[in-house]
Amino acid sequence: MSCKNMIEVRNLSKSFKGRKVIDDISLSVDEGDVYGFLGSNGSGKTTTIRMLLNLIYPNKGTIKLNEYDISRDFSKAIKRVGAIVEIPKFHSYLSGRKNLLLMANLIDDIEKHKVDEVLELVGLADRAEDKVKTYSLGMRQRLGIANALLCNPRLVILDEPTNGLDPQGMKEIRDLICRLSSENNITFFISTHLLHEVEQMCNKVAILNHGKIIAQGKVEDLVNIDYELVEIYTPLIDKAISEIENLDFVRNIKKSTKSIFVQIEKDHSIDLNRALINNNIDIKYLIPHNQSLEEYFIKLINGSEENDQTNNE
Repeated sequence: MSCKNMIEVRNLSKSFKGRKVIDDISLSVDEGDVYGFLGSNGSGKTTTIRMLLNLIYPNKGTIKLNEYDISRDFSKAIKRVGAIVEIPKFHSYLSGRKNLLLMANLIDDIEKHKVDEVLELVGLADRAEDKVKTYSLGMRQRLGIANALLCNPRLVILDEPTNGLDPQGMKEIRDLICRLSSENNITFFISTHLLHEVEQMCNKVAILNHGKIIAQGKVEDLVNIDYELVEIYTPLIDKAISEIENLDFVRNIKKSTKSIFVQIEKDHSIDLNRALINNNIDIKYLIPHNQSLEEYFIKLINGSEENDQTNNE
């Protein structure tokens, strides 16, 4: 059975005063995805989200939400979509519950118990009667997610949901998103500049740089490269280097004070270990290191900027 496209963007572009902010991007978010939209500040993430929600209009391209084109059937496209753009705003002198009741009045055919249900879902039931001005930033973010859940959404779009939070607040939001995705079958599209958030929360990612998508796909596939990095702890560092530097599957060797970092072709760690043992080199530890999304991101950004400089020369 094929997955339904919750978001489908094709050849989207947007310029402000002659400056291209979004440059011909395309992406697809399937039902059930927790999709990370990753890029540094100023890369065009919020502009893209505003176009997804029809708050601003693209110069070129098409956007579909829930398989409806937003330019033709916006009311149908947005019906089961919840969103937070930038920092959620609430009446600070009202309680969390009263703020949500005000928002619920704007939704047709909402169930009477929905406000209490979403407060429970985001872990604010015990603080529902407290004024929002007494809430921490993390609690306000959770109240924002509760607001996004009022329409019983199948898709939730979040713009930097952990921005400004302390580590505990970030973990709470991350855990909440993962739980809502798995238990309530909600698809999430999340913009962020935090690489580790994508690694811990998302199954797919698109990487945006200067308004262009420079990579996208499953997170695990993007970091699954064709070489391995192995760290070797041995009392015979110099001897080990002399023995392994001529092995044909070794790409690079870097010496530190207590160990050696060896970059090798994939699936050759057994051969490396065997070569050391056969040459009577005692090994204390041989530790594999997986490439992180951060390393992949930095390589992509550096490569993209080098290409831009070359094209502009």
